[in-house]
Amino acid sequence: RGDSVDSSHFEVPEDIFEAIQSPQWDNNTADAHRELVALFRKADANKEGCLSSSEFHRVLDAFNLGLTSYQKARLMAEADDDEDGYITYSEFVPFVSRFLQIF
Repeated sequence: RGDSVDSSHFEVPEDIFEAIQSPQWDNNTADAHRELVALFRKADANKEGCLSSSEFHRVLDAFNLGLTSYQKARLMAEADDDEDGYITYSEFVPFVSRFLQIF
């Protein structure tokens, strides 16, 4: 697995914040699923079906929260349930859902 695609200009669609913060947000809804699939696919620059550490860090950077490298590494470790160094879609969805509801 590599991370050779330059996606330094990755941006999180602003409507994802609205969708997740709305009272209707539910991880089981079709709209929520579509939003998260789109976000994951956009973040998966090399189209391997998982996010490398650098791809995941770019997602976090795109939220413009001023996270330190250490904080991003801790969040990566929290999201990476199977500790393989990559974030799969099944790990990404619950993490992003929790993460965005906090902020």
